[in-house]
Amino acid sequence: MLFAFVLIILFAFRQKNKILPLLLTFMLYIGITQLIKVVVARPRPFTTLGFQDLGTSDINRSFPSGHATASASVIKFFEFNSILFYLWIAVTILIMFSRVYLGMHYLSDVVAGLVIGYFISDLSIFLVKKFKGDEKGF
Repeated sequence: MLFAFVLIILFAFRQKNKILPLLLTFMLYIGITQLIKVVVARPRPFTTLGFQDLGTSDINRSFPSGHATASASVIKFFEFNSILFYLWIAVTILIMFSRVYLGMHYLSDVVAGLVIGYFISDLSIFLVKKFKGDEKGF
């Protein structure tokens, strides 16, 4: 849903050069996040600290936070508009806070998600530029 929302915003603001990097970001986000979750296999805080399960507990892998990774991975796509850019940073911080508050993640999970998400968007933009042979700005 998040990536579809961002895609709609990019179309609305005529930012078509960002669509391919956004799609690559989505694919890398899914792959990298799930791979790290399987490798690390860290239990969620509510299972180890005795919190009430306020979310879906089908997959109890905490590290990294998928929500934080996803929201951080689209920050760079709003750089064309300072209002949207800073608004999305605020949304990302609120998402990170809520994941920790609800006992779904440790602070390190959401901070790692922030770093990984931002890295994924940088990598996607770099790869698309290299593939297209485009050295111009994003």
